[in-house]
Order: sequence, then structure tokens, then C-alpha cells
Amino acid sequence: MSQNPERASVLLLLQSRLGCGRIRRNASTGHRDQTLVFVVRNRLDLANKVVRFFEAHPLLSSKQAEFETFAVIVRAMLVGEHRAAEGFSRLLRLAVGMNGGRYRRIDWTAIPLADLRSRREPFRG
Repeated sequence: MSQNPERASVLLLLQSRLGCGRIRRNASTGHRDQTLVFVVRNRLDLANKVVRFFEAHPLLSSKQAEFETFAVIVRAMLVGEHRAAEGFSRLLRLAVGMNGGRYRRIDWTAIPLADLRSRREPFRG
């Protein structure tokens, strides 16, 4: 979730309510953008806190469909679906398709699966 700095209180409230995650500047967008993001990396926190919260309190916007895709990905990763080539490919397609794919700097679907699996850095797409 992201907000402009003047609305950082929204992110702080969410972080406090969920009891996880951190708030940081959205460094991936460049030095001119001052947007803040709420980031949760722990999969158990994502499933047990973030996903459950937004299932109990659905978004009242078009972002609800994106959330539902996100929840599918989180749950699939919890059971290890991403460890098999077919599962990884399925989850990659879902993730890349989120937000219409318009925020992707890399065309992940064009990279052979073997190359993706050999990357040392974690998948952050």
C-alpha cells in the first residue's frame, strides 16, 4: 500500500492495526517521488494478518480484484507451489498481470524459467 507523505498516518494506522510490516520511502520510483509504502515481507504475516484483514474488510474499489489475486499468490506460496516450475510460472503470470502489468520495468514472462531460478536475488515482482 502506498500514500503521499502527508497521508502517512493511514500507513501508520494500518501498521499498528496489523502488528507487522514497515513503512519506507518508495525508492524504486526515483528521487523525485516521495511516496511512502507499507511493506510486509513475512509470508505468515501476509497470510495471517494482511490477507485475513482485507478479507474481513474488503476494499471498496477496483483494487479488490487485485487483492484477490494477491491472496491467491500468498496462499499458493505458503504451500510451496512456487517451488515447482509449473507453479512458479503460474504465480509469475498472476503477479505480472496485477495492476494491468503497467508498473513492471522487466518483462518477467520473457525470461526463461531456468534463468529466473538461477537468479541470486529474491523475486520481488
